[in-house]
Amino acid sequence: MNLNQANGNLQLEDSGLPLSKGYVALQAESHPTEFRNIEIPDLK
Repeated sequence: MNLNQANGNLQLEDSGLPLSKGYVALQAESHPTEFRNIEIPDLK
């Protein structure tokens, strides 16, 4: 995985390998939204 900068934004190049760590961003538009008890299971 490589990070490149294009148009002032960082972009991630896809290496085809699974990610072993990182962040997940949740986004809701136009209305206030609260997230709680979010679970992300391992997909094996």
